Amino acid sequence: MKQGKIKAVCFDMWGTLCTGGKGNEWKILQQKLSADLIEPKLFRNRGEEIFFTRNLNVENGLLQLTESLNLKSNKKTFNSALRFWKSLARKSQPFPETAFVLKKLAELGLRLFVVSNTDSEPFYFKVNETALIKYFEKFFLSSELGLLKPDVRIFKTMQKYLAFSKDQILMVDDSLYHGVLPARKFGWKALWVSRKKTETNKFQIKSLEEIFNYL
Repeated sequence: MKQGKIKAVCFDMWGTLCTGGKGNEWKILQQKLSADLIEPKLFRNRGEEIFFTRNLNVENGLLQLTESLNLKSNKKTFNSALRFWKSLARKSQPFPETAFVLKKLAELGLRLFVVSNTDSEPFYFKVNETALIKYFEKFFLSSELGLLKPDVRIFKTMQKYLAFSKDQILMVDDSLYHGVLPARKFGWKALWVSRKKTETNKFQIKSLEEIFNYL
């Protein structure tokens, strides 16, 4: 990436700007709902489809999930699951360098966006609680678009909005396969925030602060 080329930076949210879960969120949610008889992959796929592609609050999303899987959860198990899902956003924190990097990018005149597979309620709770919301021009959330990364239609929607040439847009994501590689295939620049991952890739950075080496 050449110096001075990038005009817009698009960030993933969980695991990129703020800490995410530990990768076992769906397993725990399934346990909370006493849904042991449901195949785990089916539970996760149905959960992602309902939570992340429908613009619902957490309670309604959970209701739709239990109804779609014909789960007979009682009030106690339902409320336990609800508290757990909401706690994920409450416990999440921005990475130490996040605010500094966003502030610096904004000062450099770059347009900043979020493109994330997420349910809306936890996302807006966290960006407002942490005041990160002030740095961004617009959010492209799967729950509002009805699409999940790596669906190319997400990138096409953003491209139409941004109206820059593709090589002037940088995607920053902690997922190679949902964010980085699809963005690069679409024609954008992209960096993989690998942090403590042992896997290596030529597009990787270990911290958001390394972004400035690619502008």
